[in-house]
Amino acid sequence: MVFVRIALIIAAVYFLYCFIMFCVACLRRKPDPGTENPHSTWYAYRDMIHAGRDWFLSQPSEKVSITSRDGQKLYAAYLPCEGSKNTIILVHGYRSNRFIDFACAFQMYHELGLNILSIDMRSHGDSEGKYILFGLAERYDIVDWAGFLNEKYHPDKIIFDGISMGAATVLMTLDLELPSNVAGVIADCGYTSPKAIWSYVAKRDMYCIPQLIMPGVSLLVKLFTGYDPASSSAIEAVKKAKIPVLFVHGEADGFVPCYMSRENYEACASEKTLLTIPGAKHGCSFLVDREKCVRAIKDFLDLIGIRVLQGEERLDSND
Repeated sequence: MVFVRIALIIAAVYFLYCFIMFCVACLRRKPDPGTENPHSTWYAYRDMIHAGRDWFLSQPSEKVSITSRDGQKLYAAYLPCEGSKNTIILVHGYRSNRFIDFACAFQMYHELGLNILSIDMRSHGDSEGKYILFGLAERYDIVDWAGFLNEKYHPDKIIFDGISMGAATVLMTLDLELPSNVAGVIADCGYTSPKAIWSYVAKRDMYCIPQLIMPGVSLLVKLFTGYDPASSSAIEAVKKAKIPVLFVHGEADGFVPCYMSRENYEACASEKTLLTIPGAKHGCSFLVDREKCVRAIKDFLDLIGIRVLQGEERLDSND
């Protein structure tokens, strides 16, 4: 009887620990974009980020929405570029929103002649949702946003561009049926799978043994959300990729280690490019070496058949 009680206590402590991890990782709470946290890697760039956000907010964008397959209302901001026939979907990272992660790239993409759809992922920003699923559910939302664009704006080509969790999410769409005009994917500092990043962070921050904890956490994710953490991963999805992928990662990334992008790159079956930025921490590649990143993006646009149009040339192309 004593052994049974001990076993029950151990099981209770185990699942309590797993439940805490699940809540910390997956439950929606107040977002922390990191620009005001002195310990954040983005704190040093906060003025640039705020300036980019303010530039976007000063433009004539439109707030748009879709309803997800499981009934969540999702929101985004659509900024047209006059004369453009191509659109980029920007997918932010963990606990951020549509105005932060790509703030310093908004104007660049607009000047390159792209319409911009900057989304709030489920359980972030203005979008509905209770749980953050690290791409397991969000990958379907990205495909549906592409369908929305095709129904309302009829772009010639669509690009998916994600950062951090957004990067993993856009990679996880690559084994789904995509609209035929989705031409390429850009993935900046994405992880290989939800379970891989949970294990990495749990070991680093909570000093636990991932092999012991992850089965319990995975079970709770499946029970509470209905999604199996083993059902999808970036590294498996890219094995079925049919469109070009540009991988970007900071070599000093301490949150999503750079080796994860290298592993995704090696596994990718389609035409691919890998750009790593020395000294760049998590999500900071574009901020650390803007010139190299812009050059890589322009080369990628050329690869997928999107010619960069400037000013009057864009207007002429619309005639």
